[in-house]
Amino acid sequence: MFTFVGLRAIAAPLMGFLAMGIFWGAWGALIPDIKANTGADDRVFGLALLCVALGAVPAMLVGGRLIDRIGPLLLPASVLLFALAVLLPGLARTPVELGAALLLVGMGSGLMDVVMNARISVIEAATGRRSMHLAHGLFAVMYLVVAFATGAARSIGMDPLGVLLLAGTAMAGLALLSGLWGGARQAATGPRDMSKAAPRRLDGTVMLLGLVVCAAFIAENGWQSWSALFLERELGAPPWLGSAGPATVGLALAVGRLGGQAVAQRVSDRTMLVGASLLAMAGGLLLALATAPAVALTALFIAASGVSVIAPSALSLAGRLAAPERRGAAVAAVGVIGYTGFFVGPALLGLLADGFGLRPALAALVGVLALVIPLVLLHHLASSRPRQPAQ
Repeated sequence: MFTFVGLRAIAAPLMGFLAMGIFWGAWGALIPDIKANTGADDRVFGLALLCVALGAVPAMLVGGRLIDRIGPLLLPASVLLFALAVLLPGLARTPVELGAALLLVGMGSGLMDVVMNARISVIEAATGRRSMHLAHGLFAVMYLVVAFATGAARSIGMDPLGVLLLAGTAMAGLALLSGLWGGARQAATGPRDMSKAAPRRLDGTVMLLGLVVCAAFIAENGWQSWSALFLERELGAPPWLGSAGPATVGLALAVGRLGGQAVAQRVSDRTMLVGASLLAMAGGLLLALATAPAVALTALFIAASGVSVIAPSALSLAGRLAAPERRGAAVAAVGVIGYTGFFVGPALLGLLADGFGLRPALAALVGVLALVIPLVLLHHLASSRPRQPAQ
């Protein structure tokens, strides 16, 4: 378990994860109002949402390079920039304005995402203590809390701009705390001497771990995005019960990641990844075969609990294996490959559902997760080979 000293060591990046949870929790609950404010139909609104990915991917690549040069001071700066960007969707009144706003939101989110994950990796490498699952678990908890709070705010008539203003203010406060708590570690983990950078030997590892994260995110966001429709259309659940689908996924992500924090201290990375994949596959198969809402919700909790720890484990491993001079770049590369699955997963699931039906589409997610096991074994074989001596 974490002591006060252990928590203080990771307090600065944890503020970033909490800030990320604040925005995305509010955003998920505000989507109906923002869509109505901009007058976008489903197709146009979907295209606007893709702007998040268009902004996030290049920002993650840039962030990976900046964190290796600037060090901890980039974290509070990135949180503050994101806090400013989150106000923009509340100001949008046309689909074009929304797309531009979400492009900037994606840039802020992508930059902050890679910086806070890289900072956790730096601290893990320095202390020998796993922290990534706790960080991602706190994000999930904050996401749930803010989503419910935003729903309550909407019920009393608060508009999206008002909610986002409150969210941005809270995020700015977390940016200040991140700067205050991160300053004490500046001397120990500040910018590295790039002239002593290690050879680039992690390309294969980065690719394998990135594909692991990609598979996990395809399944995670697929279940979160399509579970309500599955419950209502395939199982005849009423709307209030259908909405329990994504809520169950969110709860399982929080529980799984916080529980995974304790497990990660006791088992190897390989055991963690393979075991989590098998659990997620079992839950995913049960979901695809479910004939009653209670069974489907139980399956969703099992599946999401398993998949919840795969991405944090792979990101943590990438950061710990990387040379200090390349840690940010390694985490960024794994993140870019992985988040591709997060963004395109729901769309791919929709294409499969349109062609073959929703049950076969959900079953296909089990096949995607099955790829994690050989990828992990390939990584283990590659990392266990003796390196050739330098000539």
